[in-house]
Amino acid sequence: MLILGFTLLFLAYTIGIIAIVMEIICYRKGIEYFETILLTVAFLALIFSISISCILHVVNQSTIDQSSNIMNLTLVGIALMTPLNVLAERQITMSNGIKYSLYGVSAILALLLMLKMVLDFEAPIYLIVHGFLAVSILYSMFKTRTSEPGIHIKHQEKIEQYITTAILTILPFFLLLESYQKSDIPMTISVFFIILGVSKIFDNYKRLSLLKPANEVELKQDNEYLLTAREQEVAHYLVKGQTYATIAEELFISMPTVKTHVSNIYRKVGVKNKMELFYKLKN
Repeated sequence: MLILGFTLLFLAYTIGIIAIVMEIICYRKGIEYFETILLTVAFLALIFSISISCILHVVNQSTIDQSSNIMNLTLVGIALMTPLNVLAERQITMSNGIKYSLYGVSAILALLLMLKMVLDFEAPIYLIVHGFLAVSILYSMFKTRTSEPGIHIKHQEKIEQYITTAILTILPFFLLLESYQKSDIPMTISVFFIILGVSKIFDNYKRLSLLKPANEVELKQDNEYLLTAREQEVAHYLVKGQTYATIAEELFISMPTVKTHVSNIYRKVGVKNKMELFYKLKN
């Protein structure tokens, strides 16, 4: 069981790092959100804190309290980034009240956890952290259920169905296995992160596979949005993942001119950002 637990942790690390690298590549090409990267980093930090806690427990050291503080600190990060990621993906504007409350509670809990590492005082901080995480996830689920997915994440709806099926099928088995074997390593969290990581790698691979030279012909042949010749050229570079600076250099135009063309393209195509334009023109 110990070997299986550490094997799952190693797989979670590997898949998490690959997912983050691919997310960064997609972000640099304008087809991924920064909030998604931070959420994945928070999950990977949770896996790291769990592995440290497990190692300390296996070698019978007495600093498990500190690792618990770090673990709860990563949970605060997950609680903060989960709704921010959902709102970013679905292009929902967060009210100032909710935004300041989210940042404020996160900052206070993080500060209290860091103080607990130094002063080691008694307080129900862990319970508050878990409650904050539960409220954050419930809020994110509510927003997901009550809002329409953007064109750039519609393809994820089917993937999310597969993920839900996999989680409901696989995780109960590992929960029972942990309970029966009394494992020192929480394998269920590792499996959960592996499933999510694999789905993100697959999703980002699909996004990157659309950035290919063959798509140039499709864009030039289809002008249903009544783009001008110059706007088609700019759109052509945008869907290839090029930056504004690169577009300006390639077309020998100024940066403000590029931004004006991009604004006109978004208005004519009916999108709000480069990511939505990417999926609208590709699909």
